[in-house]
Amino acid sequence: MVAASATAMSFVALQAGSSGYLTKDADRDTILHAVRTAAQGQTILAPVVQRRPLALASRRMPTAPPQDDGIELTPREREILGLIGEGLRNRRPETQPRR
Repeated sequence: MVAASATAMSFVALQAGSSGYLTKDADRDTILHAVRTAAQGQTILAPVVQRRPLALASRRMPTAPPQDDGIELTPREREILGLIGEGLRNRRPETQPRR
């Protein structure tokens, strides 16, 4: 219960512009380290806050098996899909130079 509450509060604080989040049981050395870390432009989070996002991120996402829908792509269509997969968003992929 405490971890969930701390995680939720940390998200609110970070969205408001905070450079980090510590719980009230942080000792003097932890607080000093957090202040120095924030002064360097870095973010610091209490361990209890870090656990949930790390646990979620480390889960394997299930992948759907490829489906054969009977559609054949041309080599250029596959190339365009590859460009989209690389994150091309500013220009239309079909206008990109061929590799």
